[in-house]
Amino acid sequence: MTLSICTIHHPRRMLKLPLILTDANLYGGAIANFYWLTKALEKELDKEKENEVVKKVRALGMQLSAGYEADLKQIFGADWEAAATRARTSATDAYVATIEKADPVQLVAGNSTM
Repeated sequence: MTLSICTIHHPRRMLKLPLILTDANLYGGAIANFYWLTKALEKELDKEKENEVVKKVRALGMQLSAGYEADLKQIFGADWEAAATRARTSATDAYVATIEKADPVQLVAGNSTM
């Protein structure tokens, strides 16, 4: 039996996902960070909407931030924006900064991974 290095050295990683899914605040926090990243990516793609590659990606209609907003409203209620802001991590801030500096090709590649 072959085990990955991550499994051998970090067995606790395997427990994190089930724990996140059982706690509304942890789950909401994870969704909030995906929301911030998606919102930033969509904003930057919108700025580059005249780029031919970006046009093709935007034509797919993959605007996902509204779905995250709906999920956050359901999880956190009327105060969802404040809760999402509190959940935002420094890693998310760093990734948003990277997104804001990306060229159109990098944005399209990032859009494929979100």
